[in-house]
Amino acid sequence: MISRIYSPSSLPLEKLLDVECGNGSLAREMINDGIAKFVIGVDASKDMIDLSIQKNKENDQRYEYLVKDVYTLLPDDVGGTVPLIISIYLLQYATTVDELFLMLSAIRRVCGKFFIGLVPNASLIDNAKKMKKYGMDICFHKDIKDNDDSLSIIFDFDEPSSFTVINFWYSLETYENIFRKAAFRTCK
Repeated sequence: MISRIYSPSSLPLEKLLDVECGNGSLAREMINDGIAKFVIGVDASKDMIDLSIQKNKENDQRYEYLVKDVYTLLPDDVGGTVPLIISIYLLQYATTVDELFLMLSAIRRVCGKFFIGLVPNASLIDNAKKMKKYGMDICFHKDIKDNDDSLSIIFDFDEPSSFTVINFWYSLETYENIFRKAAFRTCK
């Protein structure tokens, strides 16, 4: 996807921001694949940031990590605007359209050019059964209004250590409207 918005001659980017970076695996990929020279990872969880730092300690001069909630993210936190912001584990946790708008507005404040955010895809319902072999039991809910939906992912479902994560998705029209409202030009 990044190759569709940046030509190979413009890579690596000087700086990239990974919002809700988790354990830093995507940040490592961006460095290793030559997408960015430097990655700033932001996560609300100090434990995840500590894990990211530990996993990237061999190459720590190419990473910076911040314990920060996306809602309070400002350009000063990341040294100005950033040409590319990525997020795999954020938008699906917006429990309401208003919360989604607040997330996107915060990202827009620091976004210099492009934002790539992934969300759960309702069209993958048929693949839910295939995830059991990976220790995931996916349950779909029908309790959100306006054709929007949610799903629960139960990790390690047959183990004492199991835990549940609830993800939300909204209609394409809802995403398009909220992206525009947050001052993004397009949503694809």
